[in-house]
Amino acid sequence: MRSLFLQETVKRGVLFGGPLFISYSHSNADIDKTIEVCYEAFSHVRSAFESLSPASFLEGQIVREVFRSRR
Repeated sequence: MRSLFLQETVKRGVLFGGPLFISYSHSNADIDKTIEVCYEAFSHVRSAFESLSPASFLEGQIVREVFRSRR
């Protein structure tokens, strides 16, 4: 579901690089757009969740961890 959420936000012009950080460089319009995009993306995620095949909504691979601990 996380992968689908990230896919849908990117398609709508908002890129999350992991955690969500709002800074003073973001305008009120930026924040409003982000909220709108998240709402649309969550609606899409809900449709996927309610379907019989949520993985079919993904257009790419599942998002995985970037950093792994050394062993």
